[in-house]
Amino acid sequence: MIAQTGVSITRYTMSGELPWQARKKYMGLSTFGMFKALDGYVYIAADPHMVPRLIEGMGVESLEKTEELQEWVSRNRVKDIVDALVAESVPVAPVNQIDQTLEDPHVKARDIIIEMDHPTAGKVRSPGFPVKLSRTPAEMRLPAPQLGEHNEEILTQLLGYTNEQVADLRKAGVIS
Repeated sequence: MIAQTGVSITRYTMSGELPWQARKKYMGLSTFGMFKALDGYVYIAADPHMVPRLIEGMGVESLEKTEELQEWVSRNRVKDIVDALVAESVPVAPVNQIDQTLEDPHVKARDIIIEMDHPTAGKVRSPGFPVKLSRTPAEMRLPAPQLGEHNEEILTQLLGYTNEQVADLRKAGVIS
């Protein structure tokens, strides 16, 4: 869960503010979350300290309320919002549907989606290992196991069952 609360932890290490303190301090202006644009959605992750850059990217004089950000986003196209905010180093990304995600040039360049042969499903495309390591790259060598495929190995080698006990479990229909 630490990885899932990275923004709150980073804010605390930079400012000493706990999440509830930051919410109270910046109440009325939320610049973090998903916003509806003309042609889709964008996710903006602007920490309160990034608000001046967000204002610059929006091309406005000030930003007092979340509704102002929502209105600005709703009047613009996803690509234009992303381009404007990226130019000001504001974390932003389009919210893609799965079909768009699979065709995204960055996803393709990083080989995020892998293809494997599965014994019953055929060729299956699915996400590979999410972290790219230069010296020790992860490799997906095997597809997801079939139901019960490793029963004997797990029961005998890891759990200490005898071959006879495994055979009894199979006869009783407890395992396949």
